[in-house]
Amino acid sequence: MPVALFRHTFSISDFFKCFIPGDYYANLYSVVFILSPFLNKVIAGFDDRNYEKFLLLLLSLFTVIPTLTDYVLPTFISTKLPNVYTVSLYGNGRGFTLINFILLYYIGGYVARINFKTFCKPLAVYIISSLFVLLMMCKNRGPACSYCNFFLVMSAASLVACFKMFKFQNNIVNTIAKSTWGVYCIHVFFLSIYCKFFPYDELSKNLLSSVFHFSACIIFTFSASVLWDKTCLIALNPIENLLKKIRFINQKISVNIVNAQDNSET
Repeated sequence: MPVALFRHTFSISDFFKCFIPGDYYANLYSVVFILSPFLNKVIAGFDDRNYEKFLLLLLSLFTVIPTLTDYVLPTFISTKLPNVYTVSLYGNGRGFTLINFILLYYIGGYVARINFKTFCKPLAVYIISSLFVLLMMCKNRGPACSYCNFFLVMSAASLVACFKMFKFQNNIVNTIAKSTWGVYCIHVFFLSIYCKFFPYDELSKNLLSSVFHFSACIIFTFSASVLWDKTCLIALNPIENLLKKIRFINQKISVNIVNAQDNSET
């Protein structure tokens, strides 16, 4: 949206294109959101043990195998397996796919379901997984940073589990947290503005100036993004209220599982 407003040349088509998600994350997030009622039905009857088996199967197919085929074999054996396209680098786009998003959705559901007794276990998993990622980056950075890297996925999941155990309530933090999605969608625009006026190359490249530069960049980008998000919420609130009155747009999706045998009898 702001890109269309602040360009020197403005067109109606560019303006309306701003309302269409152009980021892979926004697109896939929206797809998973739409599919969520159906995805939930897959695990609705699972107890904790069956849920763990289900996750182990998904992790084996879409993180363990890609880690072996995309990192271990090319890095240490200098060979590739071209016959596993469905789960390797050639078929999974390094984790930037719907499969990986659905996997993360189910991991999040498991973390939400399980009550960890101590803080130590998820913290230990996070530290160990992060160390493995760091070591892998030293040898072969590209595949190590792939979103289908087993250790990267475990690091993210365990970090979420750690934060789940915090009991923290603050109105200011909660208000800012509501703008997380808006910050993600718009932060690149404000980041480019900051870098245009304060390019890093013009600073003396010592540790102190680097810390100051990057800290100021983060603060400016985040603050400007939050302010923009809150402004958009206020400006678009009348439109949102109007859309809430349209019945077709506010349809709820309910999914019922019909027994195949019963269905055939009817």
